Amino acid sequence: MSTAVDTQQLATVPAPTAGPAPADITPTDLRALALVAEGRSMRQIGRQLGCTPGAVQTRLWRLRQRIDARSPAHAVAIAYRTGLLPITDMQAGRTTTGTREEQA
Repeated sequence: MSTAVDTQQLATVPAPTAGPAPADITPTDLRALALVAEGRSMRQIGRQLGCTPGAVQTRLWRLRQRIDARSPAHAVAIAYRTGLLPITDMQAGRTTTGTREEQA
């Protein structure tokens, strides 16, 4: 059995997509999710938002339910893919949109 990927089979696998963002996502929800994307802990996010780590956990759980995300990482991926969170160039501190190919 070969472990090589058959490109014809790979072409039939649909790209992951996310549905439209619900209207009830607040700026605070997005700020919390952006902090998750930065690798911040619940305690650090709570300090930034002025609430407890438990409140952050609840906020993120409810957000995940609204966008049908299976995990915090999946929620971040959906947010980037749908444009809820802008893609930033960490080194330059710039906000970008589109793929690198589109920017070239």
